[in-house]
Order: sequence, then structure tokens, then C-alpha cells
Amino acid sequence: MVPGIKSIWHDVEDFQIPNEVHRVILYHTKVHDEAWRPNEEDRGTSCDNDKAWRKPMLGWIKVNTDGAVCRSSRKAGCGGIIRDNYGNWIKGFVSNLGYASVLSAEIWGIYHGLVTAWNLGFRKVELESDSSQAIKMIQMLREAGSNLRPLQHKISCLLASDWEVKATHIPRNANGCANTIAKHSLASSIGFNMLDNHPSVVVSVMLRDANNSIIHDPVG
Repeated sequence: MVPGIKSIWHDVEDFQIPNEVHRVILYHTKVHDEAWRPNEEDRGTSCDNDKAWRKPMLGWIKVNTDGAVCRSSRKAGCGGIIRDNYGNWIKGFVSNLGYASVLSAEIWGIYHGLVTAWNLGFRKVELESDSSQAIKMIQMLREAGSNLRPLQHKISCLLASDWEVKATHIPRNANGCANTIAKHSLASSIGFNMLDNHPSVVVSVMLRDANNSIIHDPVG
């Protein structure tokens, strides 16, 4: 694995809810600066030709995930939404992570999204995130060897399971639902929480996505 990527994975996995908050804030400020810069560039310049959310292919479901970090408190969380090829809500999730970098939150969102889709029995999954760095790191795990850290190993095992997963980087404008839910995670209880019903704050974004999108045709 590329040395720089290996170092970032170390930071992704080693965060924890702190006892000495001031030390953790100083540490994660450094980590955040490293992760935030490419994230902002990704979100501002990519995929200008297709900024709308697209419905998944027939027979597939779509998982959109995102991470969020409060600038003032430094608390982090992630969230995600699973929808069918009509844009209908299937399930969602939030996870309050404590203190973490932006990239950490993005990676944990992807992990929870994959686990949720697998546990619900879906075997054809389109995974989308607006962090190109997170998507690149996930895609690298498909070719990774056996010397993996715990979270890397979990994601690698998920990707190697008996299902089809297409991981794609999308612009932020196409990830509005996941972005809204991720922000919602900052006010949730610590840990992972499944959402059987959609939060009221995401309804308008879901309707916009469903009305503005078409079912993706892989050959058209």
C-alpha cells in the first residue's frame, strides 16, 4: 500500500472518544488539515457534467454515505441512505463517532453503509460518496494484501463477499440526502443507530432527487 495512504488509514482507525479533550483537539487538527484539503478540492471541481443524483440500475439499490465534522466542537459523525431504483427510502443510518477527522468520518460512513446493505440482504449495490479520497482508498483494498489494519480488513472482507459492489465518487450536489443525514448524526447518541424511517429534514431532498433523476441505463 502507498506509504501516505497507509499513514492516513492509521489515523482513520485510531480515533477514539477522548478523556483529555484538549490534547485530542490538537492532534485531530493536524489530521483534519491533511484530510480536509483534498476533500474540499474534490467537492468543488469534480463531475461538473452530472450534478444530479441518479437512480440505481434496475435490480440494484443505491447506498449514499457522507461524513460530518462540527467545526466548533470537532465532534464527528457519519450517515447514509439506501434507496431503490425509484428513489424510495429503504433504510438509513447515523453514527456519532466522537472525535475524528473528516476522512475518518467518510470511511466509517462507507463501512456502515456496506454492512447495512449486506445485512438487509442486498447483493447488487451501487455505493456513492462525495469524497474521492475515500473512494480511492476503498478501491485500493480490492487489490490489497493480507497485512491490513482492523477496519481495512473488515471493509476488504465485505468487498470480497458474494455480491456486486460498484463504488463511485460523485459531486456533493448529488449527495444531498447523505449530507443532511450525516449532519443529523452529530446530534444523535454515541454509536451506530439504524433509521427505519426517514428524518423529516431529508424529505424535500429525497423528493428533489426522485423527481430530477432517471433510472440509470448501463447501455444507454
